[in-house]
Amino acid sequence: MKKKVTFVLNNECAMDVLAELGEETKDAWIWVHKNVTENLKKDADSVMAEGFGGHFRIRWKATEESPETEILIYCGEKGSEWDKVLTISADDIAYTTMPSDPEELLFLKMEDK
Repeated sequence: MKKKVTFVLNNECAMDVLAELGEETKDAWIWVHKNVTENLKKDADSVMAEGFGGHFRIRWKATEESPETEILIYCGEKGSEWDKVLTISADDIAYTTMPSDPEELLFLKMEDK
């Protein structure tokens, strides 16, 4: 299984980076660093906590540049710097849900300032 760490530039959105990765995301487990999760929450149109275990549903409305997008992230791993991406709904991102047998592990982290 391949492992890949991708750094998101400070002026980029992690969702745009996932879109640029194309089909590579389709059969991968995706983990985002806490700094990515916080940036996504900050830039979103809405953030909703779900359940009792650290699940967050983050949404963006459609714009001229981007389709409507929704991501469900699990942030409940105590002591971990990484959050698990459970689902993504976006026309420009191949990943939809965690595959049972991933071909790749993708890690996204914001670039250090």
